[in-house]
Amino acid sequence: MVTAKPRRSKSIEILEQRLMFVSPVNHVPGAQTCIEDTSLLFSSATNTQISFTDVDGPGPYEVELNAVNGTSSIPANATVSITGNGTDSIRIIGTLTNVNTAMASITFKPTNGFEGLAGLAIETDDQNGAGGLTDTDLVNIDVTPNQRPNNSVPGTQTTGMNSFLRFSAPSGNHFSFNDVDGPGPFRIELHSTNGVLQLVNFSGTTVTGNATNNITIVGSLGNVNAAISDFFYFPTTGFTGDALVTIESNDFNGNSDRYDTDAVTVRVVNGTPPAITSSAFRFETNHAIEFKFNHAIDETTLGNSDILIRSLPTNQGVPITIESRVYTPATFTVRYNLSSTLADGNYEYVLKNDAVADLNSLTNGFYAQPFYVLAGDANRDRVVNFNDLLIVSQNYGLANRTFSQGNFDYSANGLVDFGDLLIIAQQYEITLPAARTGNRFGLTRIGDDVLSTARSSRVIV
Repeated sequence: MVTAKPRRSKSIEILEQRLMFVSPVNHVPGAQTCIEDTSLLFSSATNTQISFTDVDGPGPYEVELNAVNGTSSIPANATVSITGNGTDSIRIIGTLTNVNTAMASITFKPTNGFEGLAGLAIETDDQNGAGGLTDTDLVNIDVTPNQRPNNSVPGTQTTGMNSFLRFSAPSGNHFSFNDVDGPGPFRIELHSTNGVLQLVNFSGTTVTGNATNNITIVGSLGNVNAAISDFFYFPTTGFTGDALVTIESNDFNGNSDRYDTDAVTVRVVNGTPPAITSSAFRFETNHAIEFKFNHAIDETTLGNSDILIRSLPTNQGVPITIESRVYTPATFTVRYNLSSTLADGNYEYVLKNDAVADLNSLTNGFYAQPFYVLAGDANRDRVVNFNDLLIVSQNYGLANRTFSQGNFDYSANGLVDFGDLLIIAQQYEITLPAARTGNRFGLTRIGDDVLSTARSSRVIV
């Protein structure tokens, strides 16, 4: 007896055929991060290329790139069919090689202003979407907030009528900005009122409006900072009063809503701005600091907190107590009387940048001068005596010499001046060297005693 073979249904045969084929396999990078309002590139150059493989085909292949909270785009490619490029869903049809080539560079751009979790999904079909085998993968993309740039600008500046003002690093009043996340290119705008601005060096940047009151600079963070670190402000002819120089920084060539704006007041005065012409630390029983200005100032703006003393070379602040402040209009002199003394050592006294309105003689935001306090300083007892000369000799590198008071005039006129030391040098056959850099005798006074560089006409008696 012959047994009939069961008939196989067509659907079972199709299923068996499908089971013989292998699905395509997508190759995607791990989770990615990008900054708000910036693009993320998937490519071999960044080790983030998206591709697929398939051991049996048959193809043609259809790949869909679906963006979540953003869009994606690929370069034009004539070897494949592309639809929806630059949208949230791209469809690419072609051979395995050509589709992979088309996906060698994929740009994902999050929705403007979006922060949070986004993604890019890839779905690959090995039979042109006609019911073939598929593989689907998702790349998570964390879109982080874009931090705005931060400008750094100086305080109020002063210049004379019809006189330019230079903003530069050597002057201690330069502009700069920083951005912790970029991405750039950066766009900086400089604006001015009652005058124009002119950049000195702007190589590596694109500049429009130079020598006007509205300058735009585009470039990398380093190049733009170099450009704005040195520029001039020219007030309008005859103008006096307060003008403004404003900086606005944008971290994506003006296409981002993340920016920083700051303004600097430029005070244009009719006359010469106040400046410090000399200063001195007086070595008295209770010390004092004096500042002499080029003309009258509004001394009411000076406060006790505007003066400080620092120990050198550590720059450690030294506690001081200010007993009084005296302004002498006839000599344009301000004197701070201290109710304390200093131990022997190296110091500098500092006048802060905002102590005097319109003060323009400060470097790096403050005025500072070094000085010594040495044992035996005669001005502690307000008497000019031989110890004064011993201190001078130490500052001129002559401390190893033994000086003794003899029959020569060292302070007959009540002043310890350079001529006195020359007389001692002659007496002991010493060639007097130049004063050492940084000593307090580079100042105009030794305590209450005038220090003159004129050769004395006195002779040994």
